[in-house]
Amino acid sequence: MPRGVYPRKKGQKRNYTPEQRAMFSQRMLQARKASDKSPSAISARKENAKKAQGIRNARALLKHMPAGAVPGTVFKCSSCRSYKVIDASPQKIGSVWEQRFEQFGAVTVYGIRREFSGIVKIVWNYAPTLENIMDAPRLIEEGKPSTE
Repeated sequence: MPRGVYPRKKGQKRNYTPEQRAMFSQRMLQARKASDKSPSAISARKENAKKAQGIRNARALLKHMPAGAVPGTVFKCSSCRSYKVIDASPQKIGSVWEQRFEQFGAVTVYGIRREFSGIVKIVWNYAPTLENIMDAPRLIEEGKPSTE
């Protein structure tokens, strides 16, 4: 590392008039409004939220799944949702690894009971091992397209 005292060079000063500053702030305000309400920004926010929710749900499922689960093992992930193991371990299908489960449960909202069931799968873009299994798993309902 160099030692000593070195003279610092001053950068060019930015001299803006109050009119220029007002114009900059107005343009910035317009850009923020346009970017927040554009269809591409809205769809990007929805896709990001969908991907984040899929990761959270997959991590919760993996956290509650019993170690050494065999096909047919049923376990609860939350108070209203249970899963049944279909694939004992992740399998490579194409360029991704996936493990399938059957989900079922019921939720009561405002006195109306809603029951649900279906096949879901956890998808990894890498070979899952004990060290990296929780890095970026995604929970996807079977039959619906993946976000990635």
